Amino acid sequence: MGENKSSTLAIIAVIIAASGLGVGAYSIFIEGPPGQDGTNGLDGLDGTDGLDGTDGLNGTDGIDALGGIVVGVLEPDHGEIVSGNVTIRALISGSDSYTVQVLINGWLNATYVPFQWNTLEVSDGLWNITVIATDVGSNNVSQNVVIVYVKNPSDTNIYYCSSQSEIELALSSIGTGHGTIMITEDITLTSTINLDDGGSYVIQGVGSITIDRNADDETFSITNTQSCIIRDLMIDASDLTGENRAISIIDYNTNLLHIENVKVYGDGGGYGIYVISYDVSINNCDFYNLTTGIYAMSAHRHRITGNLIQYMTEHGILAFTNIEGVITDNIIRYCYDGIEIRHCMLTTVSNNVIRNIGRYGIYISGYGCTFTGNSIAYDNFVNNADVYGILVASFYYYNTIVGNVISLIDADGTGTGYGMTINGDNNTVVGNTLYDNDNNTINDFGLNNVIEHNIEG
Repeated sequence: MGENKSSTLAIIAVIIAASGLGVGAYSIFIEGPPGQDGTNGLDGLDGTDGLDGTDGLNGTDGIDALGGIVVGVLEPDHGEIVSGNVTIRALISGSDSYTVQVLINGWLNATYVPFQWNTLEVSDGLWNITVIATDVGSNNVSQNVVIVYVKNPSDTNIYYCSSQSEIELALSSIGTGHGTIMITEDITLTSTINLDDGGSYVIQGVGSITIDRNADDETFSITNTQSCIIRDLMIDASDLTGENRAISIIDYNTNLLHIENVKVYGDGGGYGIYVISYDVSINNCDFYNLTTGIYAMSAHRHRITGNLIQYMTEHGILAFTNIEGVITDNIIRYCYDGIEIRHCMLTTVSNNVIRNIGRYGIYISGYGCTFTGNSIAYDNFVNNADVYGILVASFYYYNTIVGNVISLIDADGTGTGYGMTINGDNNTVVGNTLYDNDNNTINDFGLNNVIEHNIEG
């Protein structure tokens, strides 16, 4: 992209000038003269730090080099205009063992590179891409930031639909291309909407729109797409029973699958969303009175964030055989089990609020997973049975449980409310707070667990 950088920067300068924001506030798009070798780019305008004269683009945070680890973003270029699928690549050196985080405008999107970012799900404008590498041994951190301008093509393929037949006709017209389906009226389906033609789809409601399948079957079945976004809809799943699903995602393509602002409400049965896929994000959705809110199975790198999950007869969130998942900032209430991590690896569960559980707040049968900042409280609707704030199952190792708060776990009968029980080995349990539970002790039945600096009382 080097030969196009000047023209790219000029285009962005025109965009900013036209917006009235002023060049001074966005001087990052002025390319300075080369920095001097090994002097942190002092001759450039805030250039990248000390990469032997690398040309500095104002506004990059530069590259930290603590403890020898160094990260540099290779793609996209700083100042580049991007659209569609954007590959984020980085070079990491100086460490044999490290972790990676890819943040876009401060939000964690991936824990690996290269990473495919589809800009069709974001608005046009300036976006910060930050790649952070952390050396496992020293815990030293290096990061590099590039700023790009998203300029998505205008989508002329918009279909306004008020019936199932119109939705299916629109999908047929889109085929393997791309298009947006705007649902303008409440619809009762006579069969499942199948997304299986390999296209790129956006399906969204206009206003408060309800989709009713009116049968014990799927509302949406996603099996073959380039990308798919479903948002701003309510799904009446009151006819679902057992393990049938409102939204089923069984799509093994490397693509973007995104469910946002969707409410699924039932009558005590069915799964809200069932996932067997990669790179699925489920954000700001509402699940009410189902069997399980979200069941993510073999769903590598899924992101489940900011959802409200209430009155599940089994699980709020069940993650099964997943790798590198992120489950954060969800509110889970009145569910028999809050979050269950089963046979997962490298999954992060953080800052969730779990209330009024029947058996487990968080159940852990994972390897190398991290649980931090979760708040778990109250058991008051299942009596005479043992209940656990956090339970680590036997034969599960190297999990990190830090800074969680567990309180008021009370079995209300012949059972016992345990704040935390560790049955696995080689886990790290540090800085957690337990109070007002039937049992406030961190019960350690495993081997070689590190349990320290916790408040138990």
